[in-house]
Formats: sequence, structure tokens, C-alpha cells
Amino acid sequence: MTLLGTASAQHTVLDVTPATSGIEPTMAQLTPGNPDYLYAASLLNTYFDEQGEFHYTLPADAKDAQPQPRRPRGEVSADGKWTALNVGDRLFVECIEGNASTTDAATHDASTTDAAAAPVSSPTRYEVSDPTAASDSPDEGQSPIVWGQSVHRNEFGIDGGIFWSPKGHLLAFYRMDQSMVGRYPLTQTDPREAEVKWIYYPMAGMTSHQVTLGIFDPDTRQTLYLRTNQKPADRCPASTAEQLASLNDPEHYLTNISWCPDERHLLIAELNRRQNYMELNMYDAASGDFVRTLFTETSDKYVEPKHPARFLPGSDSRFVWLSERDGYMQAYLYDAQSSASCLQLTHGQWDLSDIVGFDPKGKYLYFTGTGESPLESHLFSLALPRSMKAKVAAPTRITTVPGVHRIKMNDQRTQVYDTYTNHTTPRVCQLISLQGGRPSKVEVLYTAPDPYAACDAHPALARPEVEVGTIKAADGVTDLYYRLVKPNRALCTDNPAPAKHPVIVYLYNGPHAQLVTEGYQWGLPGWDCYMANRGYVVFTIDGRGSDNRGIDFEQTIWHNLGYNEGLDQMEGVKFLRSLPYVDPDRIGIYGWSYGGFMTTYMKLNYPETFKVGVCGGPVLDWSRYEVMYGERYMGTPDDNPEGYGANTMLQQTQKLQGHLLIIHDDQDGTVVPQMSWQFLKNCVASGTYPDFLMYMNHEHNVRGRDRVHLLNNIARYFDEHL
Repeated sequence: MTLLGTASAQHTVLDVTPATSGIEPTMAQLTPGNPDYLYAASLLNTYFDEQGEFHYTLPADAKDAQPQPRRPRGEVSADGKWTALNVGDRLFVECIEGNASTTDAATHDASTTDAAAAPVSSPTRYEVSDPTAASDSPDEGQSPIVWGQSVHRNEFGIDGGIFWSPKGHLLAFYRMDQSMVGRYPLTQTDPREAEVKWIYYPMAGMTSHQVTLGIFDPDTRQTLYLRTNQKPADRCPASTAEQLASLNDPEHYLTNISWCPDERHLLIAELNRRQNYMELNMYDAASGDFVRTLFTETSDKYVEPKHPARFLPGSDSRFVWLSERDGYMQAYLYDAQSSASCLQLTHGQWDLSDIVGFDPKGKYLYFTGTGESPLESHLFSLALPRSMKAKVAAPTRITTVPGVHRIKMNDQRTQVYDTYTNHTTPRVCQLISLQGGRPSKVEVLYTAPDPYAACDAHPALARPEVEVGTIKAADGVTDLYYRLVKPNRALCTDNPAPAKHPVIVYLYNGPHAQLVTEGYQWGLPGWDCYMANRGYVVFTIDGRGSDNRGIDFEQTIWHNLGYNEGLDQMEGVKFLRSLPYVDPDRIGIYGWSYGGFMTTYMKLNYPETFKVGVCGGPVLDWSRYEVMYGERYMGTPDDNPEGYGANTMLQQTQKLQGHLLIIHDDQDGTVVPQMSWQFLKNCVASGTYPDFLMYMNHEHNVRGRDRVHLLNNIARYFDEHL
């Protein structure tokens, strides 16, 4: 075990600043469904008194704080002439006032658009989507065809479906056809007679949706679609027949769209459904035809493209691509005019997180990454080589203070607005001036005071000690980072006969998440502090499968979710049992989503270890989870029956011992409630007795004022049973 450091922390259930003014609402005003119920986002202003009891405050005008209809978000073209926006599942392009021609005429009638959601002014609007197809949904819920929105369930770094060309002359957009996908019902219980909201939910191994990429010309009002399913064999000499067929399959993935600077071509990272073969392909924007493949990536497990190609300023052909092909996310320089031309720009056992941009002359690349420690995030600059054969210098770290840095840069890339935290620093905002890709001046704009300092004088609120260090994974080689929160009412290390305390293991331990960081108080959530102040030891470890440790670290979980993560969590338990102040007979476990799956997995497979478990939104059967995420890590049920059989919790209910609280949201379209219901049904058949709690009108977690209720419930459950 390696100890990295300790820090003090003050508890609060939510990571918010305690309210200092406002009115105390009554319980009637806090209870949904009550005639006096108030809506106010500011209810997250929650604090504790000296006895550790909850208090809530509302602003004096809370009665006016009603939820407003969500207005469509527009994406403005580079020339400032057009705005592309979604209204429902439909896509419109609108001429910005002052640019409209008196002879313009809409290709489709947009008069049926919901007035409450429509923009205030609509000088000239053209519908890109087909209004007939967009309105074919037989019941309330998602339309079978969706235009201009995120696709593939937001995997592969996708967070939108509108892509203006660099000069603003053309609009590329996603079109997703879900009509062939099985529909899933989410019941709306607020009406007197319950109603059904239908969503399209492709489950692992079942039929998935089909995505195409369209290009709309706002001047001609014409649309064409790229022929992404019609790549000819004679233009794909590097592809095998099987690979070519997999990328002509209408269910393959179109990810990471980028325009070439001349607007004549687009690049698409195309991934087969098996997710082990990717091509970066070029298409002709005028004809929609496939042009050629720039390069391919393969893996015996999976390839996961997350970032589009980023072209260098002043070049129509040179671009930077991010890839994990050497084991870590690194940057590579390509020339689109030569598919064989590639130069690796960054090296090392660390992950590059994202590209921030280039300076206007294309001399420097700016990016964020972990650097020396996987717990940190920093801004780096890299001098770009002038030729594809030149030697590349090492990156320069611009943010020098240890911690987690959040970065914004001006367009000229001469200044950086840096907001950072570390385990002793709540927040610092600073302005960094750059010269030649290096920091030339640092001006601190704001230093946040310690938001919890005032509580140190109150015994019930005194800060618990937070310890961070490393232990070895179950493989005996890999270092794993842990965070340990000690009860503040015990001198756990100095008392020769310390009291024995119960433990809560809080975990996620899945891809794309990291819980232990160099953020304020080591990334500690307020709830952990709160429970430490109630006498618990709270322990978190980022086992293999977690984020920011390279592809081999993540892919340990492939095709057997839960197994290696569980072994690593048990190494954490061994460490806990070595501590003199830990009660080894009172260990609980808690997590949400993937962490909910892991909680249930650990509770059923290590029942002698974990006395109490709380799982929220748990994946209890991976065959009932969605295609993109599920198949990446598990394959299909037909291809991997052993893996699916080993980690379905539905067939292990007879192993349940002790106490398990399952929490699910009735509108969860990420992990569908059906899994929890089926688990309960099987528990009845097995003669085992979990507890169950459902939160209404919430999706894949509980937010807003109801979160106070959720966290109280979890705390009470551990108090009663652990």
C-alpha cells in the first residue's frame, strides 16, 4: 500500500454552497402532488444545522420559479447566415433575420411546429426533415425517424447531430431510423388513467437502428444522403470481404463526423457493429459517393473512436487524430492526400483527453491530458512538425499547479481561462497568457474560500480525514488508487484501542468513470463526508475497468463484466480489514448504474463479506441492456453465452443474503426498470427478500429536491441494517 496524502473535508449532502437567505418551505411545499407543492431549482441550496439535521431554503419568489418549456437550441453557420435547430424530432434551417431573400420559399410547411417550442422570430424557415415521417409515431414518445440529433445512444463521443461545414455553406446531419427497433414502454402515472410513453430501445443482440448522414444545401434547399452502405469493393482494397460487408451493414456505426476545410469532402469514422474494426472514410459532399479509406484500426476486443479528425489551420489535408492503438489515447498527424502518411505526435503511458485547438497559424496543438498522474488533468501545447518526417518535440505542460484543470481558450490561442481544484484547493480561476506555446504570464482572478471552514467549530460537522493511496490489483502488479474517509469522531490511527466502525464501499468501477481524482478533497462527494460524520468509514477504489489508465486497464473487463472488477474490490476489502478501526463484520456497499450492477454482483457473489447493499439503476441482466455499450464490452448473447450467463443477476437471486435495497426510476430509459422488476419476481420465486424503492418522474438518477429524499433513504438504510 502506498499513501499519497491526506486531507480534511467537511460534509454536506450535495456539492452546493449552503443557502444564506430565503424562506423555509413547509413539508407540503416540498411534497410532489400536494396542492401547495412548489418548483424551484434553487432547492438544491441545502444545509445542515449544528446537530446535522437537514434544512432547505427557497428564495422568496420561489412561487414564480416554474419550469419553462425547453426552447430549441440552434447551431449557427460559420458565415452567420443560417441557424439549424431541432424542434422535437424534426430539423429546420432558418435564415437569420437580415439575410432572407424575398424570393425564398420553404420546401416543407413548418406551420405545425409547436408554437411554445418554436423560436420567437422565424423570418424564413426550411424543414430539412420530412414532416410526414416525423409525425408517424403512433403513441406519445419518440418518433420512429429522428433528424439532426445525437445517435447511437450517445456512445463514441457523439453529443449532437448537426454539423455545419467550415464556411457555413452546407449542413451535414444525422438521420436515425428507429422503426425496426423494439419499443419499450415507460408508464406515466401522474394522469388519473396512466399513460404510456414509448421509447426505442435496441437490446444486445437484437435489431438496432439505422443511421445515415445527410447534407442539406440551404441555398438550393436540396438534400442528399451519403452512400455509407454502398462502398464498392474496388475502392476498398485493404478491406476483407467480411470487413467490407460489416461496414455496408445498415446497422454499422457512423461516428465522429468532420468536414474537410474545402467543404468538398467529409470524414466519418465508421465502425462495424461488432466494434472491432474501424475505417476513417472520405465521402464526396456533392455526390454522396464513397471516395476512399484513409486508414483502419482493428482490435481483438474493441475499437472505440471518441474524437473527430481536427484539421490544422491553413491546411486542407493535414489533421490530428486521437487513438488508443498503442495502449493509451495519443495524438497522430495524418495527411488526407496520402493515406500512408502518419506521424505519432505524443507518446507515453498516459491518456490524452481532448483537443482544445490550434493557434491560428497551425504551429501549436493544444490538448488536455492526465500527464504524470492519472488523477490529474492538465493543458499541454505541442509544436507541430512542418513535415511528416520531422522529429516531434515533447509536449509542454502549461498548467503547472497539480490538480484537475478545466480549460477555455480564446480564438487566437493567446490566453487560457483556467479553473482548477486540487485536494487542498476548492477553486482557483486564473488567466494564463501564452507566447510561443508557453505560459508567459499567470494572473489569478479568483480564489474561492474554503466553503466548509465555518463548520470546523461544530463537533457534529467537523471535517473527517481523507486518505488517498494505492494498493495492488488482484493481478499483483497493477496499482489501484483508493480514497478512504475516516470517521471524524474517532482518532482512528492514534487511539491505541480505537472503536470499530462500519464501512460503506462506494463504487462504480466501470468504463468512462473515475471516482478518485486530484480534485478538491480528492474528488470526495458530500454524501461520503456526511456518512463519515455519522460514524462510518467510506471507501472507494477505482479498480481495473475504470477510466484514464489506458486501454489494457479498461479492457480487463471484456466479455466478463463484474469478475475482475470484483476481484479488485475484494483487494480493497483485504486492505480495509487490516485497519484497526474497521469492523470486518459490518461492511456495506453502494453504487449506481454500473456501480449498481457491481453492488448487486458483489452482494450475491461475496455474501459473507457484504452485510448490506444499496444499488441504484442497476444493470441486472446485460442481455436487456442497449446494443452499443453492451455489445462493446460483452459481445452478443449468442456469441458470448458464458459471459452473459455468469453476470446476469436475474439467475442468482437464490444467493441473496442479508439486506439489499434496489432503487430504480420509473422513467429510466438508460437501464430500463424491467430488470429490477424481473429481479424482484425471481427473488419471490427463490424465497429471498430484497427491499425496493422507486422514484417517480425521474430518469437514470434522482435529481432536484427529490435527491434529498433519496440520500436520506440510503443513509437510513445503512443506519438500520449495518
